[in-house]
Amino acid sequence: MEIKSRFDHFNINVTDLERSIAFYGKALGLKEHHRKEASDGSFILVYLTDNETGFLLELTWLKDHTAPYELGENESHPWEQKNQKPVLHLHATGQYGVELFQNLEKEKGFAPGDSLVVKEYINNMPELLAAADLVISRAGALTLAELEAVGRAAILIPSPNVAENHQYYNAMELQKAGAAVVIEEKDLTGEAFVATVADLLAEPGKLAQMGQNARKLSVDDSLDRIANALLRLVKTP
Repeated sequence: MEIKSRFDHFNINVTDLERSIAFYGKALGLKEHHRKEASDGSFILVYLTDNETGFLLELTWLKDHTAPYELGENESHPWEQKNQKPVLHLHATGQYGVELFQNLEKEKGFAPGDSLVVKEYINNMPELLAAADLVISRAGALTLAELEAVGRAAILIPSPNVAENHQYYNAMELQKAGAAVVIEEKDLTGEAFVATVADLLAEPGKLAQMGQNARKLSVDDSLDRIANALLRLVKTP
């Protein structure tokens, strides 16, 4: 059974509206769809689209907010408000995590909202990786290659249920390069996880630097290298 889902709307607060419109046009090919402006000039909302999928990126400009934003400054949950570290968390459960997550919502007393979006599956990963500051994931080879290609900081929780624990060794290469923090599943607790995220958010520029370190690991021409190696083998008598 194929179950499809998509992320239709994402909001980013910006201080330089025209520069941001130009950036997302060049980086993601997004064009202005429409905008809303307050009659008193206090805010402008610009909606960008790719004209194909229906996805909208909302850029919010506030006249009275002149300082640089840190991680968006959207509405936040109590923990984020208490620690002054607002985030937007997008969580993919997978097919077998839907019921588990629903049970956790009832048990822990929380629900998706403006700062928590829950999806069974993510179909537009390139757009979301482009918008992300921090990625939390397993450590399969293709996942890490994607993180390196786009240059994103990560918290990696390697799956222990793989041959020769290879995800752990994959993840450690990024940690050694300063591109990720590795938490083994056997050491994973809610408290340890929250503390790790809090530490990363508390240090200005930390996520950006980790992303730069990840980008340095990327081998962008890997397919060409593999193809050339195979061609040499074929041509060898």
